[in-house]
Amino acid sequence: MRRWLFLLLFLPTSVLASVLTVAFREPIQGVGELTKQLTERMLFSSEQNIELRWEEMPLKRAQFSMVKGVIDIDFARTRFAYDKSDPVVFTSEAIFSINYHLFARTHVLVADDYQRVVGVIGDQLSAEIAKRHQWRMVWARSETDALAMVQNGRVEAMVGFGGIEQVLDRPSLSHVVASEKPVASIPVYLVFHKRHQLLAERASVALARMKQNGEITALFKEHGLLAR
Repeated sequence: MRRWLFLLLFLPTSVLASVLTVAFREPIQGVGELTKQLTERMLFSSEQNIELRWEEMPLKRAQFSMVKGVIDIDFARTRFAYDKSDPVVFTSEAIFSINYHLFARTHVLVADDYQRVVGVIGDQLSAEIAKRHQWRMVWARSETDALAMVQNGRVEAMVGFGGIEQVLDRPSLSHVVASEKPVASIPVYLVFHKRHQLLAERASVALARMKQNGEITALFKEHGLLAR
């Protein structure tokens, strides 16, 4: 009995599964499941001996948790999300690109025709796009709140992730339409704490293979989305 207990306590860590915490955000229903499938396929194809624990959290909390080493992976973040001094490693290529659109009443003009635009609190991409076009920004707590402000005429437009176009068929948003072309297309990456640099490199290889064999595109189509 003691011999078995000794073996269990001193079993090499390589035999035991490592539990990695992954931060993610689900802007629209269903995207979270795509997030999990993409991440699992990238990581499990490169390293079988891991388990993933998922935590939905906003960008600011994820940034703080990553820098402090509380979480291991942050899903789908841009190069803007972390400073060069932060202890993080990005995959060598983007998972996909996020298209940001304008949402306005009745029809959407060109971006520079707008002045008062709403975005979602904590969305750094919206803030970067706003600087480029010199919009006067108003901030809402959620995509739903922001779109309601457009519907009610409180702002001229909203800037946000193109996927939220799926909710525009709601009667409460009957006057809101999305721009045909994105105002920006921004690549996003899988971000690892630097203690997982080797795993990040392996995930990058797996990601390149998934792009080449069409697996990424197939996953997006399966969830009603298009990979960019």
